[in-house]
Amino acid sequence: MLISALLAFALVITGLLPSGFVPEAAAESRLTKTVEYDYYGAAFVKLVPSADGTTIRYTTDGTVPTADSEEYPLDSEICVYTKTTIRAAEFNASGKKVSTLKTTIKPKCSPVEFDIDYQIGKSVISLSCQTLGAKIYYTLDGSKPTENSELYLGEITVKEKTKVRAVAIMKDYANSAVYTKTVSIGNFIENDNAPDDDEGTATVKYKFTYMAEKGYMYVTLMPQKSSNIIYYTTDGTKPSKDSKKYSKRIKFTENSTIRAVEYTKKGELVASSKINVKMKCAPVEFDCIDIATGTKTITLSTITEGAAIYYTIDGTTPDPEYSDVYTGPLTLGDKSTLSAVVAKDGWKQSSTKIETVSEIPLHLTDFNFGDPLYSEAAVLLNSYRRSNGLNQLVLDERLTEAANVRAKELSVLMDHTRPTGAGYLSAVADCGVKVRYCAEFISSYYKTPAEFLQSVLSDKGNYSIILGEGYNHNAVGVGYYEKGKSRYWVLLVAETVN
Repeated sequence: MLISALLAFALVITGLLPSGFVPEAAAESRLTKTVEYDYYGAAFVKLVPSADGTTIRYTTDGTVPTADSEEYPLDSEICVYTKTTIRAAEFNASGKKVSTLKTTIKPKCSPVEFDIDYQIGKSVISLSCQTLGAKIYYTLDGSKPTENSELYLGEITVKEKTKVRAVAIMKDYANSAVYTKTVSIGNFIENDNAPDDDEGTATVKYKFTYMAEKGYMYVTLMPQKSSNIIYYTTDGTKPSKDSKKYSKRIKFTENSTIRAVEYTKKGELVASSKINVKMKCAPVEFDCIDIATGTKTITLSTITEGAAIYYTIDGTTPDPEYSDVYTGPLTLGDKSTLSAVVAKDGWKQSSTKIETVSEIPLHLTDFNFGDPLYSEAAVLLNSYRRSNGLNQLVLDERLTEAANVRAKELSVLMDHTRPTGAGYLSAVADCGVKVRYCAEFISSYYKTPAEFLQSVLSDKGNYSIILGEGYNHNAVGVGYYEKGKSRYWVLLVAETVN
C-alpha cells in the first residue's frame, strides 16, 4: 500500500509530457520590420531580412513587388510622412521569392507640448502640437485622455496642484503618446531652444529624432530650398563657409549646441540658428530576478548614466518631485501596477513605463553555466542518443538559461504554461534562442540528473521525441532549482537556428 501511494505521488508531481505530445514550434523565419518615429511624427521603417544574402524589393503604392521593383538597401530606412502601404518581397540568391511583407504605416502625431505660466495663486497652461491639424484632448483628473475627453480650445487655468494628461489625435495618424504633467503653483519652465538670429533673415529649420532607448538622438537640419547649403559647428563657435558642411543628420550622445548658417548657391546668407540640443533619458527597464507565490522581485535600470529612477506602485504617474526614488530591488504582488520614469538634471525626462508585475518575465542575473550539474545531464542524455545511433546534442548556454528560468517558475506553477499565462517557448525567446521547434520536459521530485532523465525516458511519448527518428535535435538545455525540500527539473531539447 505504501509503494502504491508513493508511485501515485510521483506520477502526480512529475508533470511529464503525455504520449503523443507535439513539441511547440517556433514561427518560420520571415521578413520583418521595425518602425521608429522622429519628434515630428515621421515614421522611419527598416526592413529586416529573414536570412543573410537575400535581396528585398518593395513598393509604396500598394502594388505587388516583383524582382524589378525598387531594391531596398540594407541598413537604410523608408521615410513615411503620410499613411502608406508598404509591400515587400524577399528573394534569395537564385531569384526565388522566400518571404513577403505587407504593412500599413501611419505617421504619428507629435507629442503634446506644455507651456505653463506660473502666476500668483494659479497656473495658466497652453498646449500645442507640431502636427498641423491635430486635435488635443486632455483631462485634469488623472484619467487617460481619449477622443471623448475635453477638447483643447484655449488656455487652461488651474488654482491647485493638478495632474494634466493630454494626447494629440488626427485621422490617418497614430495617436501621440499620452503626456502627463503635474502642474504646481510657483515654478517655471525654461525654453532651451532659441534662434541665432543676429545674422540672416530667417532661422535654419531643424527637427529632433529621439533614440533614447539606444542612448542617442539625431538632429536634422532642413534648408529653406533644396539647393541651399548649410554649414554648422557643435563647439559653440560661430559658423561660416569654412565650417563643416551639413550632409546628413547629426548624432548626439550628450547635451550640445548647434550653430548653423544657410547660404544660397550664390553665396547669400539667408538663415541662421542656434539650437540647444537637450538629450532625453532612456526609458526604464524592468527585470524580474525572483518569484514566489503571489509576488515577484523586480529590479529597475536605465542606460542613461547618472540618472535617477522614480516609481509608483499605486497606478499613479511617477513624478521626480513627489515619487519614491529607486534604490534597490522591489518585491511586489503579481497584481501590482509598476510605473517608472528616468530623470537627469539638464535632460528631458524619459517616457513613463507602466507594466503589470505578473507580466514581467523572469530574468536570471546570477545564472552560472559552469555548474557541472548541467554538463552531467547533457553527457547522460548524449550517451542514450549514442546507443540509439543518433547525433550528439550541444549543451547550449542560452537554452540552459531558459531551462533555469522555467525551473524557477515551476516553483510557482507546475505546468508547461508560465505564470504569466504564456507558453514555455516564450522563455526560450526571452533568452535570445531561435528555434524551429522545442520540447520541454519537467519534474519536481528527483535528486540527480540520472534519476530525472530515466523518469523522462520511461514515458513512450517522451522517448520517441528525444531518442526517436524524425527530429533534427541539435541542442539541449538543462534547468534545476531547489526551494525548501522541493527540486524542480527542466529539460529542453530543440533544433536551434542561427
